[in-house]
Amino acid sequence: MNGAVYSPETVILPVLDLNPLFPRSKQPSRIRNYRKIVSSIRELGLIEPLVVVDIEGRHYIKDGYLRWQALIELGQTKVECLISSDLDAYTYNKRVNPIAPVQTQAMIDRAVKQGVDPDRIAATLNVSRKWVRRLGNLIEGIAPEAVERLKRRVVGQKFFDELRKVKSERQMEILHLVEASDDYSPEYIKALVLTTPPQMLVAKSQSAKPERNKTHIELAGRLQVMEAEFRKASCSFRDNVFNLVKIAAYTRQLLRNNNIREFLGNNYPDILLDFEKIANDNSLNV
Repeated sequence: MNGAVYSPETVILPVLDLNPLFPRSKQPSRIRNYRKIVSSIRELGLIEPLVVVDIEGRHYIKDGYLRWQALIELGQTKVECLISSDLDAYTYNKRVNPIAPVQTQAMIDRAVKQGVDPDRIAATLNVSRKWVRRLGNLIEGIAPEAVERLKRRVVGQKFFDELRKVKSERQMEILHLVEASDDYSPEYIKALVLTTPPQMLVAKSQSAKPERNKTHIELAGRLQVMEAEFRKASCSFRDNVFNLVKIAAYTRQLLRNNNIREFLGNNYPDILLDFEKIANDNSLNV
């Protein structure tokens, strides 16, 4: 996605203050999935925020028209929304990730605590009771800080299964590595767990862990070396970027001096051209 088209934070808006982005000719009750949406919201609450755009102080619904109609029917007065800055309603869904498992787990946990039977949840979502029970235990053994970082990240069950094999401190280290590399694949997190020192494994995983063969030991050693090199490179990269930003700021300050600019132009035009490129690079703005 090129540029932010919506705010990552949600806001609470009055349901009746919202407006459809374009006229609808068909009544919601005549749309095939509408009753299922009403039933889902009645039983479980709103799972995914509406997406709205602010036009001259009024909020128009880009994504979630049927959910909005269901909320009105159910007498809801407030709704959670994402504020978008993009009017393109037809391609928005391609730019928004599906709801994260952590958010779905929170919804199911909230429903169960309110007394909703898991069988009823399974029937409403058209999934098995086993799926509901497993998702209900999704964040068991996961550090709260890690849960917070994964709130809007769509990852599979295996990701959490691997993550809970290590202690909280190591969970955060692994999350830092997968975020930096933007690789949330089961294979990568499994490799990172494999390189975890025994003292950073939870007791259950440590005792149940099969004995590693020579190939596993060699692979773990190589991955540990790569992890250390990655950390070193990350630190070096941050330092270099910080220094480059400072150099760019100083270059802009130099070029504001007409005497310096004139001297460089008369004697070192190539250097002046390079300085101007640095000064005009918006990516180096503080």
